[in-house]
Amino acid sequence: MATRKRDEKAVFLKRNHLEELYPAAEKIDCNLWEMLQEIGASYKGYSKNYDAIAQSLLIDVLSDKKMKNTIHSARYRIKSKESLQSKIVRKKAALFHRVTDDYEREKYRDFNANNYYQIITDLIGFRIIVRYRVLQANRKRLF
Repeated sequence: MATRKRDEKAVFLKRNHLEELYPAAEKIDCNLWEMLQEIGASYKGYSKNYDAIAQSLLIDVLSDKKMKNTIHSARYRIKSKESLQSKIVRKKAALFHRVTDDYEREKYRDFNANNYYQIITDLIGFRIIVRYRVLQANRKRLF
């Protein structure tokens, strides 16, 4: 069983090009691999809700009568579990051993399965492409 976990970890690190960063991140958090597994399990359940939320928000935007004619295309994406875990490793590896005054960096120090969704701000992403010419035409009518 320990070999299987080691193999799983090695595959994850290699697939995400984290072999060099992981040791630095592990120095900051000695239970890093266990934490990544806990966050992965937690995120797996939440990501289904994120998908429903994203769909609902996108439908609201697309059904807005004022925006309907200006939107060329709209998409959303939900961050994958592995992408989230990779980001955590990268953020942990960027920390210094000593605590600093840099909030944007330090907020990643006390990551865990209970607070990661409050710290990572790109779990859901939207891309809405707006027709620029339509906006320009509407602007001319307004002024």
